Amino acid sequence: MSQSTKAEQFFHLTLGPVQGFVAQARRTRDFWAGSFLLSWMAGVAMHAVTAQKGKINFPAPDNNFLNAMHGNTSQGVPKQGSLPNRFKAIEARVEAGFEPEKVTDALQSAWVALAEHIWQQDLEEPLRAMGEAQYRTTRTIWERQLTSFWEVSWVLTDDQADARLLDRRKNWRNHWPSEEGGVTCMMMADQQELSGATSPDRKTLDAFWEPLRAEMKTDLREGEVLSTLAFIKRRFARYFARFEWTLPGEQGFTLKGWKLPVSVPSVMHLAAWPWLQSMLKKAQTDDELRDAFSNQLARGYDLLGDPEHDSLLPGLKQHFKQARLYPEYAGVDPSIFFSSVLENPQRFADSEVAENTCQELQKGLAALRRLGGEGEPAPFYAILLMDGDSLGSQLSEPAKQEPISEALNAFTRAVPGIVQTHHGFLVYAGGDDVLALLPVTTALDCAAKLRQCYKECFDEAAQQKVLTIPASLSGAALFCHIKRPLTSVLMDAHHVLDDIAKEATGRDALAVRVWQPGGVHATWSLPWEIALDADGSVVIEQLAAELRKQDDARFTHGFLFRVKALGEQLDWLADQDDAEAHKLLAQLVRAELLHSGLELSTAFNSQALDQLIERLLIQARKTLRQLDVTTGKASFPTLPELMGDTFKVLRFLAREGHIDRDR
Repeated sequence: MSQSTKAEQFFHLTLGPVQGFVAQARRTRDFWAGSFLLSWMAGVAMHAVTAQKGKINFPAPDNNFLNAMHGNTSQGVPKQGSLPNRFKAIEARVEAGFEPEKVTDALQSAWVALAEHIWQQDLEEPLRAMGEAQYRTTRTIWERQLTSFWEVSWVLTDDQADARLLDRRKNWRNHWPSEEGGVTCMMMADQQELSGATSPDRKTLDAFWEPLRAEMKTDLREGEVLSTLAFIKRRFARYFARFEWTLPGEQGFTLKGWKLPVSVPSVMHLAAWPWLQSMLKKAQTDDELRDAFSNQLARGYDLLGDPEHDSLLPGLKQHFKQARLYPEYAGVDPSIFFSSVLENPQRFADSEVAENTCQELQKGLAALRRLGGEGEPAPFYAILLMDGDSLGSQLSEPAKQEPISEALNAFTRAVPGIVQTHHGFLVYAGGDDVLALLPVTTALDCAAKLRQCYKECFDEAAQQKVLTIPASLSGAALFCHIKRPLTSVLMDAHHVLDDIAKEATGRDALAVRVWQPGGVHATWSLPWEIALDADGSVVIEQLAAELRKQDDARFTHGFLFRVKALGEQLDWLADQDDAEAHKLLAQLVRAELLHSGLELSTAFNSQALDQLIERLLIQARKTLRQLDVTTGKASFPTLPELMGDTFKVLRFLAREGHIDRDR
């Protein structure tokens, strides 16, 4: 239906593919860029709806983001995406004829205009210099990929309560991506790179990409080849502030860009944070350590420093000031703190760092380790993905749509502060979705605080409307080694959230997965009610802190495997009374702990050990959430099996990601 004569109808629209655009990334900046661009596209659609006198009823738009799109940045410019890609415009007065095609046309026109802005800045002149044939080849690929990627689905209905209509429309596929040939893009694996080369011949590819690399410098690494969408993700932030475009036709609204960060924290920044925080605190009172730190940072700043970097991580610059170190050093490439990275001088080919320079940096790192007594940073960071549970069923009731929208808007406003407090980098927060990158040491507490905030926002909105709105938030925390490809772990985060936290555990749950360089090391999940204590703290984190106080040698890798094997051998417990089975498990785990070398003392006596084992077993017993649809109350049946991976996750957290003794 292209036009309606009804007095009021309800317009629903969705834009995708979301995961296919966001999760395909080689750097954290690519990851952030994909989320930001999706929010910007959603904003374009919202403006196109309101231009036809439609009212966006759900979700409540982030007015700061929408105002910034028109050049009004009085409240500060948004740096993260905050507009969900799926929205519904209701109370759209369509007496004069609401035209959905105008919304889809605005989306496509704005996207092409932004892409053309980047083309003119980066590619027009260099490609003209390469000759007409190359120009035509690349331009053809650019336009094909630009116009064939996005899939926009919409419906126009008289029934405000029919929340499933859009889902049914999406099942009616009428959009098919273009067929791609040639050499594959290194970021988006289903697309052709822009040179149009028919085979991955290095000489042919370099003839196209090297001139561009000379201009783009750090934005295009040695050997990297990109498709249209990957190129836009990588480069748009540099030119967004100069973007201005007016939609043709009678709608005629004007979009303006604003200044965005061109550098975001790398996974090594996030991994290094706990170590940096500890070392900088020691450097405040240790002149020799501060001098060694200053020397190492100066080498890194001179050889690898990027003047575009600021402090990157929240609070890092302040820590440098407190240690009486130059604040600009906070943006130095953190690779200077990882010996495994410095062992490969080829990584620094773009900066012409010679092998002997890497050796000097390694010597400086060794001095820091000796003086600080902290070893090296643990090579792990965390991906935190959170999503509301079963919100669609609540939205089918019109009376709940306004308070739900208000609750989600309040939650979206609160998320950046929570993530920043935990020294993380917020990639996206919109509606009931959150995506953030954090240090290992703060990720689980951040997840717990976000879940608490989500529930409080819904409780307040429901009370104001005298309604009952069940609201819960599931989370997936992935602890990832810095050597793991970013795209693969991002895609896995959605699997852990959807299939483990939600489907297998029963929703309103936390799932944790540890990714070692060679693959998945451990997976653990529990409902939030079991994973948190009465104060809202994550119990497994508390257990890890208690074990961290003990001598590492007393909790060997062998203990973990013995307990894991123990859990796999206890099928016979299924025939026991649950209380009796729990008692037997406690006795067996106690014996294993003592056998591993744990010594009882006045501070850690037999009673304290029994309490620790009890808390540990509650975290290690497989527990599900079961919801009574009649009463709405949840129960938490416990299965007899022991989740052996609990002990691996516990060991990982106790060592804060250090793995050298676990190999």
